[in-house]
Amino acid sequence: MSKIKSFLQTQWAGAVAILLVFALVIPLVFTKADPLVVQGTTNFDALELSETLTVTGASALDGGATVGGGYGSTGCTLSTAGVLQCDGAATTSGAITADSAAIGGGYGSTGCTLSSAGVLQCDGAATLASTLSVTGAPTFGGTMTVNDNATITGTATIGGATFGGGYGSTGATISTAGVGQFNGALTTDGALTADSGAFGGGYGATGCTVSNAGVLQCNGAATTDGALTADSGSFGGGFGATGCTVSSAGVLQCNDRAYFGSTIGATGAISTTGALTVDSAAIGGGYGSSGCSLSNAGVIQCNGAATFASTLNVTGAPTFGGTTTINDNAAITGTLGVDGVLTANNDLVVDDTFNIDDTAYVLTGTQNFSPSASFYVMNPASVLTLTLQTAGMSAGDIVIIENVAAVNVTIVDTNIVTSTGAALTLGQYDIVAIVFDGTRWVEMYLLANS
Repeated sequence: MSKIKSFLQTQWAGAVAILLVFALVIPLVFTKADPLVVQGTTNFDALELSETLTVTGASALDGGATVGGGYGSTGCTLSTAGVLQCDGAATTSGAITADSAAIGGGYGSTGCTLSSAGVLQCDGAATLASTLSVTGAPTFGGTMTVNDNATITGTATIGGATFGGGYGSTGATISTAGVGQFNGALTTDGALTADSGAFGGGYGATGCTVSNAGVLQCNGAATTDGALTADSGSFGGGFGATGCTVSSAGVLQCNDRAYFGSTIGATGAISTTGALTVDSAAIGGGYGSSGCSLSNAGVIQCNGAATFASTLNVTGAPTFGGTTTINDNAAITGTLGVDGVLTANNDLVVDDTFNIDDTAYVLTGTQNFSPSASFYVMNPASVLTLTLQTAGMSAGDIVIIENVAAVNVTIVDTNIVTSTGAALTLGQYDIVAIVFDGTRWVEMYLLANS
């Protein structure tokens, strides 16, 4: 065999032809004592080596290759289809380039598979001791454990995740059903969107619950520094069950007292079956702007008419600046002051002194007299002549006139019916009472100072 080797090394051109002949009839077998070194391009139909094969040029194997005992018997096998199978580890200091790869039994059979599209699928856990950087959209069907940083610039789909020691052990857990549980605080700079939420133990267990219908229920107090906006509200058991209800129309209804430390503003109705206690109140535009005001001193002032269908009981001194109409009895134990018109459609009973404030009149000469009060005290410095006016008067208006001056006051015979049919002359301390009948004044009585 050593002669054949020498012959191949010295007679190359002829050796190629002889090797072709040998390839057609018998395989070449080289033993450990006779290693084969090929420096050029050589084709073998079948080559069996028991020692090292060194090739410095290109090597083409059409039939495949078996190393050691081959795959399945502590070796490796390279099939004619290019499939490499090894019983032991494959170690390389360079890159491994493959169309796809299966590790273990491959994905689906307790292993991992890397597809030709770059998709990595594993049946078991994937453990990374360093940073995981993903630029695409990874999908994790099982458990992913990261002991260091994980940076994902695209979308990550994970069947479930555990952070730290997991929920219940100073960490967090997100289940495959999308349930997130945290032992610590959850902080976000953006909006937190959830189908529903439970805080503390949830409503009914010393906490709060927000339902997927937007209903907030809390066992404790709800405190806000800003405005609280709601379509409607129910407090306590709600109106009708020892509580209060605010409807979507803005109607407040309470079974008991409602206390407000500041102004109540309401454009709709406020109904309560109990007492309503407020520091003060303004209704409509408030007094002075076509409304009513109730001060914290208990003074009620109205620009319009005040109508009471039942008994009005006043223990203080009420004053009415506009038209006052009483359709039923009015019992006043104090002083009643009326700056405008007082109309009583029923009996007006005064159990005490009926007092009419006097109005001083000091003009002199000839004057047109339009009474605006019920009692006038005339005290002119010189003779005074009055002509009664009818414009602006109402039927039933009563005026009492007293002259306290040392000069006469004459009421001319115009727009008046007197007991004498002539003008009235009032000397000092004379008094006359007249009433308007709708068209003219009528003398009721004349008291002369005698």
